[in-house]
Amino acid sequence: MILITRNMGNLTDVFLDGVKVKILAMGPNQVKLLMPKHAPGPVVINFIGPNGSLDFIAVRYVPARNQNAMGKVTIRNFIQENATLSAQARSSLKAAISNSSAVVAVTCIGYQSWSYDRPIDAQTALKRAQAACGYLKSLNRNLAVQSLVARTTLIGPASRKLQVLFKESN
Repeated sequence: MILITRNMGNLTDVFLDGVKVKILAMGPNQVKLLMPKHAPGPVVINFIGPNGSLDFIAVRYVPARNQNAMGKVTIRNFIQENATLSAQARSSLKAAISNSSAVVAVTCIGYQSWSYDRPIDAQTALKRAQAACGYLKSLNRNLAVQSLVARTTLIGPASRKLQVLFKESN
């Protein structure tokens, strides 16, 4: 697991429900962890450092599984605070989902820059993801969709992107 972080470069320990997690790498903006095997479901993750601790409570743990990632579509350069999908974006999404009848799930990820920390920026990133997943769901009602927000170190127009990951049945 890779976490994009701030002020967590001096972690001493990380625990997943009391089980120590191996810290693979640490930097000023990133922590890379090797997650232990664990049953799926809610967990508590504890981050401990010299200045205190941070607990993530009721985190949904999903172990890695063999999912056939079919592909992805990246839509870039949204206008600031705009979540509307352009005709070209809709066309790209439609083409990607039309390429295979085996697509069963999509994950839509709206990106927000670490440099822009206003609530409206997070809301806009989520609205972009929801717009893409909503559009794809309108094309295929049986599709499982998930909309997420991810943070990026990019700034300006490069940070205002949307990524859609397509998964097909096993």
